[in-house]
Amino acid sequence: MNLKKVQAIAKKEYFHLIRDFRSLYLAFIIPLLLILLFGYALSLDVENIRTAVVDYDRTQESRDFISKLNASVYFDVIGYLPDSDTAVRYLDRNLAIQAIVIPPDWTENLKSDRESALQVIIDGSDPNFAGSTRAYITAYISQANQKELVKFLNRRGLEKIKTPVEGRIRVWFNEDLESRNFIVPGIIGLIIMIVGALLTSLVIAREYENGTMETIRSLPVGAAEFLLGKAIPYFFIALIDVLVAILMGQLLFGVVMKSSFWLMIMASAIYLGVAL
Repeated sequence: MNLKKVQAIAKKEYFHLIRDFRSLYLAFIIPLLLILLFGYALSLDVENIRTAVVDYDRTQESRDFISKLNASVYFDVIGYLPDSDTAVRYLDRNLAIQAIVIPPDWTENLKSDRESALQVIIDGSDPNFAGSTRAYITAYISQANQKELVKFLNRRGLEKIKTPVEGRIRVWFNEDLESRNFIVPGIIGLIIMIVGALLTSLVIAREYENGTMETIRSLPVGAAEFLLGKAIPYFFIALIDVLVAILMGQLLFGVVMKSSFWLMIMASAIYLGVAL
């Protein structure tokens, strides 16, 4: 392999690249748009679930149950409705995601140590969001049940009990469970594939469109030299895009790289070589 020939092909491709606005647009503008769109527009976080409440009981206990629910970051009580039909209309019009119906005598049943039913209606038009909503409201009701169970045993004259198993859960790598913490880094791989696969394929198509492929074939250049010379400019462009993505992820979204910077560059270079 002749390095001078590779250098000549790379230099030729460099001048083609800086003179072709479309290639520069694909190389730099599209990755920036992907970072902005995926970072700001796409969010899988389930927070502030719009909740409508129908409280037929109207006691201090039922109000405390709803106020504690509203204090959570996952739920947002948008209003108290007069009846269940109104709650259904809220769900139909997408004014609320879930509705909680507290029946009459709910507090009386609790104090009488009887089973107290509680109705929760969830909008299932978005299955993922509905599944997360059901998990959150189930966890909240389970915590309320544990507190009521302790009160029940205390009323029976038993000693104050402690749960036999205490789970101390710690989340690593994404402690706040924010979707942008894995969406923004994932965009880097997407950018590499776009720059590596799309632009290099357009390079070959452009040679045929301009009628220069026959001229290149007549040159004393091997296939490996031609391939390497064509890939070198886009290799560095993709690395620049990776650096820009890392910088924008840190400045705009607070996604900070905590591992080795050079390991990231080396892994990106290997992945980019495969894409090219």
